[in-house]
Amino acid sequence: MDDLALQEATEKSKVIGAKTMKMYRRGISRCLVWLYQHNRNILSDDFLGALPEEDLKENAIGILSLTIAGARRFLTQAQPKVPPINFALHQAEDFEKFLCSLANKDGGKPGQSVYDSMRSSLFHLYRGCGCSMSVDFAANLTRA
Repeated sequence: MDDLALQEATEKSKVIGAKTMKMYRRGISRCLVWLYQHNRNILSDDFLGALPEEDLKENAIGILSLTIAGARRFLTQAQPKVPPINFALHQAEDFEKFLCSLANKDGGKPGQSVYDSMRSSLFHLYRGCGCSMSVDFAANLTRA
């Protein structure tokens, strides 16, 4: 059985290439920064406790804010099964609010591919942490 589990893990790790994994981490990092600023109680204690001081910077109005680099560092260095989000508290509405907050450098709204990439990033985070997304949650995220 252990041999089969190892083979399964090896195959799953091959499914997503390094470039795609980097894109997923970048997307989830942005989401974690947004959650830190707007709904911190959704973030896991393991994630919040693992953040060193250099990953928290004061923003323009003097409030401590998580850096994207800090969130990305956690996702890269943490054990794969250490979730940065408390999945039991996470709702589709939280992620949808994050998506609505996204803007291009020129202030416009991003294209559909950006939204799709962010959704894929979230699905990957759940999968990578060994968690299942509820059917309703997934359905809300896949609606156009």
